[in-house]
Amino acid sequence: MPVKLCYALRQKPHLTTSEFQQIWKEQYGPLVASLQTTLKISKYTQIHRVPGDIDTIIRAAKPMLINKDAAPFDVVDEYSFDSSMEDFIKTIGDIQAAWKPLLDLEASVIDPSGSHISFVYEQPQVMKDPYDNVMASPYNHILRIHVFAEMRDNDAAYEHWSAEHGPIVRRWAASSGVHKYVQNHPRNSGRISPVLDAIRKERGVDTSSTHTWYASCWVEDNLLSRADPIATRATLEIDEDEQSGWMKHGTMNWMIGKDYIFVDKHRA
Repeated sequence: MPVKLCYALRQKPHLTTSEFQQIWKEQYGPLVASLQTTLKISKYTQIHRVPGDIDTIIRAAKPMLINKDAAPFDVVDEYSFDSSMEDFIKTIGDIQAAWKPLLDLEASVIDPSGSHISFVYEQPQVMKDPYDNVMASPYNHILRIHVFAEMRDNDAAYEHWSAEHGPIVRRWAASSGVHKYVQNHPRNSGRISPVLDAIRKERGVDTSSTHTWYASCWVEDNLLSRADPIATRATLEIDEDEQSGWMKHGTMNWMIGKDYIFVDKHRA
């Protein structure tokens, strides 16, 4: 199973979101791409937050779930590495050394206390395009919803998310305008735990973050205009399940964004 690293970012206070996103897209992204072979990256995507009516309305519609004290992340980075977890752990020293040119830029613009790093494994639940070419491009009508939250502290909660909530979203995908839905399960225990600790320590990232999972959902940007009875029923059933207790209330961090893909060795 490939190694996937998620890096959810907030910028330093002296930068606006647009300033930070511009630096990240125009400087950091190309720098990562230039190190693709050295870092053994098979895919690298930046998801940039796009504030707007959809973001505001959906937040207001989930008062029990949203963490009102936490600002949304400004950018979420996803790295997929071209190696197994076993090989990744063996070569982490070389990877960390090769990452050095990126750290100075990271340190100049990122607020580490508000950022989050985690290893995850993907569990696709909806895949409208069998070739996995769905993306929320700045030039199309697809948005990417990114949801972080804290799970209840038991295996049953993860089982429900995977085996119950996923199929609910899958059942209503067509009527809800969902092109793709991927659950990202934590992969931070065992031998990878000290590797993650070292990566967080190197960047000064807050190790007390309670986000234990995140999900990505690619949807049509006419999400709010789908007012027909079927779409309404879909929304109610999904919301009802989200509030049923497997997810801790008041822990959700919600972001709507666009994808910028800098590395993808499998994309034609």
